[in-house]
Amino acid sequence: MKKIELSSADNANCTAEPGDALVSGSVANADGGSGSDEGECDELRADPAVVDLPVDASVTTSFVSTVPAGTYKAFEAKIHVVNGTDPLSTAFLTANPSFAGVSAHVEGTYNGTAFTYDGHARAKLELAFDPAVTVLTSGINITVNVDLGTWFVDGTGALVDPTTANTGGANEMLVNHNIHESFEAFEDDDHDGHEDHH
Repeated sequence: MKKIELSSADNANCTAEPGDALVSGSVANADGGSGSDEGECDELRADPAVVDLPVDASVTTSFVSTVPAGTYKAFEAKIHVVNGTDPLSTAFLTANPSFAGVSAHVEGTYNGTAFTYDGHARAKLELAFDPAVTVLTSGINITVNVDLGTWFVDGTGALVDPTTANTGGANEMLVNHNIHESFEAFEDDDHDGHEDHH
């Protein structure tokens, strides 16, 4: 996850600048302060993070961030290669050097043979809160659903060899597209893996 943000409903015109950073595992005002200076950005941004996806359809808590009290209108996250020389990118790649140029890493077996897939697929998750969510002390729980069963299949639903989806492989673009289409996000305060408002 290259980008994880919550947009404040109190500042509709706020746009955080790339590199506006938060301490690892938490979120805070993107300008690093809590004052009310003109131009303050109320968008909340968390550090890039590696999320280990379960393959058994279970719901797992991948990370917990402290969200300050306030009213929030939207959640946004991006699956993307982490690059750049800003402090967040540098810290992430120092801690996770195998993710240089990689946004998705998969290890497994195909027809009994071990494989490794390292891809650079992109996906963008956007969730508008309607109505806006007010955080007092309990926070916000957001579940990201990922349909892993669609990643390594072709248009007929047949499995493809994951090694052919690595950079330059015949199925590189197919799997990149499948990963892009496999993500969705929804509010999930009861942690049941289903959207609260259904």
